[in-house]
Amino acid sequence: YVFTLPAHRLLRIGYVYRRSLRARSAYQRMINQQRTEKIAKFVTLPHAFLPNAILLAFDEEIHDKVGFNPPEAIVGKLTIPMNYCSSWIVDGQHRLYGFNRTSYSEPPPTSPKPAQVFDLLVVGLKGFRPQDQAKAFVDINDNQKRIDPTLLCDLTTLIKDLRHPLTWPSLLVEELNSREPWKDRIRIFEVSRAKPITLAGFAKWALSRELLKRKEHRDGQIEYLGPLFKYAEFDYTRDFQDPLNKQAFSKQVNLLVRYFTAIRESFDRVSVEIWNNPREYGITKTTGVNALLLVLNSLMESRPEMGFDLASYLKPISRLSFKNRWIVRFGGGWDGFKGLANRIIRELNRNADFRIKYYKTKKRA
Repeated sequence: YVFTLPAHRLLRIGYVYRRSLRARSAYQRMINQQRTEKIAKFVTLPHAFLPNAILLAFDEEIHDKVGFNPPEAIVGKLTIPMNYCSSWIVDGQHRLYGFNRTSYSEPPPTSPKPAQVFDLLVVGLKGFRPQDQAKAFVDINDNQKRIDPTLLCDLTTLIKDLRHPLTWPSLLVEELNSREPWKDRIRIFEVSRAKPITLAGFAKWALSRELLKRKEHRDGQIEYLGPLFKYAEFDYTRDFQDPLNKQAFSKQVNLLVRYFTAIRESFDRVSVEIWNNPREYGITKTTGVNALLLVLNSLMESRPEMGFDLASYLKPISRLSFKNRWIVRFGGGWDGFKGLANRIIRELNRNADFRIKYYKTKKRA
């Protein structure tokens, strides 16, 4: 249904779940106070209006009480119970909560003369499941205003739509966060702090773009070309819980655990601080992790079966510093990832029985 509703009424029935509350059906980002303050200032200006609709999903408690008459008509009268917190704000939470800081948040007085109301355009949805609401939120925000990339990655693990490019790598990283050597070291939720790397920082660069290397064709077909995919292939057209996909997922996770465990053990022989102290060392931060993933990518292209002793092969990299001030010299972004990866590869190629390829960068390795 498409309709308008005064801000004070919509504030009464609408509510927002925070993904940070860790409820699996919750999906919205945290309310940004600065944004709501800006909206509050804007809507109090003369002739202000908000043309974009707020997306509202009626809860089951009022679902059957939302009525439209005449039922078969295109235009009619919509009846909505004004139950407190009875409808989820799927999209438009900042627009709505900006009104909390204005006079529009209260019912307008009727005397001595009627006060102005601010009607908001609303799209109301009946029978909209929480998973579908979360998917709509991802689709809206991924294709329009960008949201926190860690929240976006986190939401893909809720929806588990394997057609989305971030779903599979985000699920891999979420699983790594439950297992050593990465247990509880990855910031999965946007409000988590004191973690050396975010879910997005781990999932959306080298893991997604190189190790999986997803390519979408104009006809909508999706192809994966990366060595991690070839190592254990999954089917994006099937459900994540499909036995084939679960088997591929387990095999990929186990390889990533094996790889990073060998790296950690190699550095632990020098000092446990290297892995455990991100204030001084950057091996578990975004540049360090993506560089190591690029090394794995190059290694898998040379030895796709990975049937050799990783611990022995990776032992030489423990001679490298990985202190933050050392990593900074390589820069940030893709060039930084590749530059550091090349430095690691150089050290490995000096000692191994086989050589793996370097990456092209603007700077010398």
